[in-house]
Amino acid sequence: MTSINDRLKAFTNPLTKKVPAPAPAGPAAPKPDVDKLVLSNATGHNKITFHVSPTESDQALLNLIKTAKKSVHIETFIWHNDEAGREVAKALGDRIAAAKKASQPFDAKVMIDSTGLSGGSGGSDDKGIVDLLKSYGVDVKVFNPNFLSTQAMGLPLTHRKLYIADGEQFMTGGRNIGNEYLKENYQVAGGKGQEPSWHDVLYTVKGDETARIESQFYENWARAGGKVPKEAPKPVPAVDGKARVQSVVTDPHSGEYEIRDSHFSAIRNAKTEIDLIYPYFSDDGLVGEILKAKQANPNLKVKVLMPAGKEASHEGSIYSSLNMETAAQLLKAGVEVRMYEGEKVNGKIVPRFSHFKGMLVDNKLLSLGGANGDARTYASNHELNTLISDDSTIQDFHRQVLDPDWAAAKPLTMAEVENVPFAERMKRKALEALDPLL
Repeated sequence: MTSINDRLKAFTNPLTKKVPAPAPAGPAAPKPDVDKLVLSNATGHNKITFHVSPTESDQALLNLIKTAKKSVHIETFIWHNDEAGREVAKALGDRIAAAKKASQPFDAKVMIDSTGLSGGSGGSDDKGIVDLLKSYGVDVKVFNPNFLSTQAMGLPLTHRKLYIADGEQFMTGGRNIGNEYLKENYQVAGGKGQEPSWHDVLYTVKGDETARIESQFYENWARAGGKVPKEAPKPVPAVDGKARVQSVVTDPHSGEYEIRDSHFSAIRNAKTEIDLIYPYFSDDGLVGEILKAKQANPNLKVKVLMPAGKEASHEGSIYSSLNMETAAQLLKAGVEVRMYEGEKVNGKIVPRFSHFKGMLVDNKLLSLGGANGDARTYASNHELNTLISDDSTIQDFHRQVLDPDWAAAKPLTMAEVENVPFAERMKRKALEALDPLL
């Protein structure tokens, strides 16, 4: 039997081995102030588009599949067997059928995490989606089907959300495939009725960073038993793209912790402001770096956005309690914390659980993707974020996400954090100790 290492020998990962070949026009000019924030291995010809609402994200993903010319590769934590999940599966099936009718090859690969299939938050029979995809002719792999891995020393689930087309563009962000991510409303597990779907984002990156993303996909594809190409993907620059992008990963199998290292380094080098949005914010190392940065530079403005307690309970009171323990530490250090309850529509709040994850440092470096602010993100999960340096993209991020979310959120006070029963305070302390396992 061919080992994973043998399969990977035939494939060069440009992230860890070398920067992809520059576009014909040459790489973007380096920016020393941004490079100090850890963006020294970036590709320079990318165009970025945000898809904020569930409907926008749904249509963008379906369009990515429908317009793909030769391939679609997907790696995701959750793919629900619900309306949204079946629609995306059918779009893949239709694209395969169209290629077959035209006597053209089309490569459709899907990789879904075993834990996500078994215990996703939708309450649907998600394992049926694998059979449906296979019936359409999709090559499907279940990542880490044995759950535990001695090589990665634990439960190395893939928490990535990667949607790649033709080796030329990809989508990522916090949205998995399912109604709570891609429809305006969803059926709550347990027959509790319909609720507004989650607040999150997908974004499209078109350009030469796609080759590096494809490389990351193939590494996990090989681990799942799939065949990988003999040659590394070749960068295809976006003609009208100037954004500098560098993907970073957590890869417990290979011992790469680039998300942690890049985030911590960016925080240490921040000069004016750090903005953080996390649904699950509990990693001791991340909190510690923020506290040290604030202590070293009292004028450093740090703003944190979390989901409101009642909304976080959609993912269990465990995570709400962990968030409040973090909030207590941050508030004591002078960090401004706000709780996102939902979007404002005609002056009224439409409650939505905020599943968005991102960090902006000094309005120069933007980190987006599927990475939360918890211990598993930095040590145990397979994760992928993109570090972005581009004035236009950061302006779009402010306009479409950060500014409206911050304006709609409610400031959190220390009294609100501390005015809880003794049992809840003890629960928070206990959960904080167990955070690496959650």
